[in-house]
Amino acid sequence: MRKRSLVFGLIVWMVFVSSNGFAGNCAVGLSPYQNPDAAKIQVQKVIRFMAESLGPGESCYVFDAFNLSTLGTFSVPDKKSFSHPKARLAMNKKLVVGLLKFAKKATRPDGKVSVSGAVLLPKALRFVSGRYSGKETSVIILGSPIFDDPKDPGFTMADGRVPNDTHFTKNLGETPFGVAGQDQALAQFRVHLGFPDRSWVRDTTHEFYVKRFWTLFIENQGGQLGAFTDDLPTLFDNFMANSQVQVNDYQLEVGGEELKMVLRQPPEVQEEKTEIPVAKEEVSIYDRLVSTQPVSISQIEKASDVMIGVSWKCRCDLDVYARPSPDSETLYFGHKRSKEGRYFKDFMNSPRNTNGFETIAFDIPINLKDLLLVVNLYSGSISSSVEGEIRIAFNGKTYANSFKIQARQGNSGHGRHNTIRKRKAANANWTVIDPMKIVTLINPL
Repeated sequence: MRKRSLVFGLIVWMVFVSSNGFAGNCAVGLSPYQNPDAAKIQVQKVIRFMAESLGPGESCYVFDAFNLSTLGTFSVPDKKSFSHPKARLAMNKKLVVGLLKFAKKATRPDGKVSVSGAVLLPKALRFVSGRYSGKETSVIILGSPIFDDPKDPGFTMADGRVPNDTHFTKNLGETPFGVAGQDQALAQFRVHLGFPDRSWVRDTTHEFYVKRFWTLFIENQGGQLGAFTDDLPTLFDNFMANSQVQVNDYQLEVGGEELKMVLRQPPEVQEEKTEIPVAKEEVSIYDRLVSTQPVSISQIEKASDVMIGVSWKCRCDLDVYARPSPDSETLYFGHKRSKEGRYFKDFMNSPRNTNGFETIAFDIPINLKDLLLVVNLYSGSISSSVEGEIRIAFNGKTYANSFKIQARQGNSGHGRHNTIRKRKAANANWTVIDPMKIVTLINPL
């Protein structure tokens, strides 16, 4: 009993005062198939989110998105005395304890369920729609986007398989992805998918088709896909802000095909390397001549072959983050590939024996005016501020400028989400760099 009180007290201590609220119904689906420690962290984030974000008179339904069972409802009475998260947690103590038990009982995938974070997404959405049919509802599903139901082995999305669009023309008796006659089943629903990690991604093509499939699955039932990410803070922010859904140009491709599970994989499957070295014939961005030749706005707005590099002079570790547009994924050491580019280490001109300089390259033309560049002092202790150089190469030319970080000790990336979201340094360990101050413009005024 004392142990339970200590755990509950820890959750209370984690929560801060809330000033947000949201409209409509709220539902959160969780997976019972994951590492118990990871499940505990995930549940704590969900509890904190509900305690901080629900307004007076609001509630959030929580359920097991694999076994389709109710875990409970977090409710906030419409009384002034429940304006503080601590009071809300006390009011929902039974659910909080129950969710922590759910996390403790979580199990890693076994022989029957092979996917970490397994949820039965089609069934989970039908389960929730039966509760909130026709009502404005925001749903968060925290689990893998890879469908793997032991009862339907012929429709598994494991090992790179993605259903073709013909599934959308069938009913549930023929395929678990059938939506025929269900064009309003998710009307007024906005679904946010938050996966625990990116281990399910085989390559960018595979990721594209998985996201496309679930987008069309939800849209063909009258709903919208909101977030599709492993970044839970961003997912919760989008949920609360009711952010505008990014427009897509996905078109159904049925063409009389039979039901298929299409294998999406690279032409040549090779063992993935943890780092991507620069090709031997390519001159490292750190060895290139720095240009002072002015460029035009039109060149800035459609820059090609963009590469970013950061170097520094201290026995410390800096990390660079780059995002080509507000709607894009952020590339850094924890997310090395996106549909726009890749992160890697450049070993060609590094004074360190084990770590190369931080480098990011984009495979498509980007607008440098929209480019977010952020550098963090991740680890190490130094006697003064960190001085470094950032380089941007594009259109065959390389430009450089210096930067400085005032902190004297690493902070393991604390403040990353706020820095990226607000485009402003969350603390002294971060610096946000304006790309326009690195290049030389023609007639800048």
